[in-house]
Amino acid sequence: MPLPTAAITAGALLLGSAATLIPKALLSWPSPPTCAEGGATLHAPAFSALITCVAGAAGGALGIFYLFPAAARPAPLPLLRATLVPGALAFFSTLLQLGALLLLPAAVLAGLRGAFILFTAVLSARRGLKDAPVGAREWAAVGVAAGGAALVGGAAAGAAALYGGGGGGGVGASMGLRPAAATALGLALSLAGYGVATVVVAVEQRLLGGTSKWGILAGEGAAGVALGAAALGALGAARPAGGSGGAWAALDDPEHTLCCLRGGPAHPLWAAAYGLSSLGFNALLLVVAERVGPNQRVFVFTARGVLTWGVELAVAYAGGWGGGGGGGEGGGGAGPADKLHPLSAVEAAGYAALVCGGLWRASLVAAREAAAAAAPEAAAPLLGSVQDGPVDGKPRKQSN
Repeated sequence: MPLPTAAITAGALLLGSAATLIPKALLSWPSPPTCAEGGATLHAPAFSALITCVAGAAGGALGIFYLFPAAARPAPLPLLRATLVPGALAFFSTLLQLGALLLLPAAVLAGLRGAFILFTAVLSARRGLKDAPVGAREWAAVGVAAGGAALVGGAAAGAAALYGGGGGGGVGASMGLRPAAATALGLALSLAGYGVATVVVAVEQRLLGGTSKWGILAGEGAAGVALGAAALGALGAARPAGGSGGAWAALDDPEHTLCCLRGGPAHPLWAAAYGLSSLGFNALLLVVAERVGPNQRVFVFTARGVLTWGVELAVAYAGGWGGGGGGGEGGGGAGPADKLHPLSAVEAAGYAALVCGGLWRASLVAAREAAAAAAPEAAAPLLGSVQDGPVDGKPRKQSN
């Protein structure tokens, strides 16, 4: 018996929020006291990006194995060659967003997705891609979603400047940054990550139009695994003798990462949970793309910021990730800007605009496509051909 649309959408929303919150917990959980940086956290965006790539490669491979007959399965080497460039770009996009997650609340990172909607719309219009907005109303809907992202980001920046604290915690302090500067850097990294993700969309549409969605997921994941392993090796070789102070506090320190993973059950469990949530979310998104309409899929991407915000507020009032005191060097606690403050109303308005703008655009696109599909019916020949292909383009995947 097939699952109802509401259950699929709710499952994707919950998994999407988990795939945003769990890496925040992984990167914010205090390090074991046995590690050289006993008061610090796990600052490991490349290691975390590698987890998502492993999950993507595994999920795509399982999908191909179970859903395709042996004769129709894509050959591994040609698939990897075809997805090498978008896979490298997708890894870099995820790396930037996980770097931003060191300095921002997870909900703010999710709320900035309205910028991705805007970037994708502009690039699609300039390059003549099929998902470009058509007409003033579709552009207005894009503007509403982008305005929601601006409100979310502006509220985060204002709260960090006025009240201190914020999602950066000990990482920003270790870099010698004030809360406002750490938040500004996090916002810049997030927008850069969404900018690279926009290029991934364009490259996939140009190069991979006939490739299976599961094949894209597997190929890009495998490319990311290779790139992530190389990045970790280079970072390990370049590690300064004094440890992870200064700017290095925002980069991977493989020695410190291994210490955290060996020093107790918390970090290994969060890492495993991140991989499983990422795998489940990517797989369920492909199901959503194939079985439900665009409104449900857009709702998953836009509404998860609201759900993530609610969970993060509960964590902040409980004392922060790991239950540790204030938002100081340990980074496990919560500062004033992590809890409700006078600018929280602006942030809430931003999430509302993001959801409304995204759903409005999806509704307009669905209506336009339905009208275009119905228009040729009267003039269609009796013996027409049916063109097979993806209805809604490329698969959508979460990064941080």
